Parts: sequence; structure tokens; C-alpha cells
Amino acid sequence: MESEEKFRTFFDKSMDGILLTTSDGSIFAANPAACQMFGRTEEEICSLGRGEIIAKEDTHMQDLLEQRTKKGYYRGNYYMFTETEQGSLRCFFRLL
Repeated sequence: MESEEKFRTFFDKSMDGILLTTSDGSIFAANPAACQMFGRTEEEICSLGRGEIIAKEDTHMQDLLEQRTKKGYYRGNYYMFTETEQGSLRCFFRLL
């Protein structure tokens, strides 16, 4: 199995929500689990970007971004609060 095919299988079949993002906050892919978690289509998630997915009162993302800017990467656990059409949602992420 080619590496791209392995990645696609992992991405599509994962029970964890996965967002592929750029440093400016653009989202260029969301797997089915992320779409279910956020109650949105992949196209909606990508068009919104990080700034609209993360709840405005969530201050942890700014800390994460500052650490990534200083070190070039961020590793650790992150709890994200977001608003969906069904209400607030707390998500756990492990960033490596």
C-alpha cells in the first residue's frame, strides 16, 4: 500500500476528528469524524477556517500559536471549545 493511500485510509476511517491546517488558520481538509463532531460539511469547515471554528472565548489557541511561532512547532495537549449548530462542544487534541 502506497503512503498516500495509507494516509487517506487513516484520515477517512479515523474515529478522531482531524483537521489539516496552515499556520495562517486556513483549513484545507477535514475528515468525516471532524465533520460529524462539528456538525458541518468539509466544505463548510474549510471555508470557515480556524477563526470561525474555535469559540471566541477560547484563549488557549493564542498560547499554542505563540509557542509554535517561538519554537517552530507545538507539542502537547489542547482542549478546544467550539460552537456547533447543536451548541457548545469541548474537544481534546493531542498535537505532536
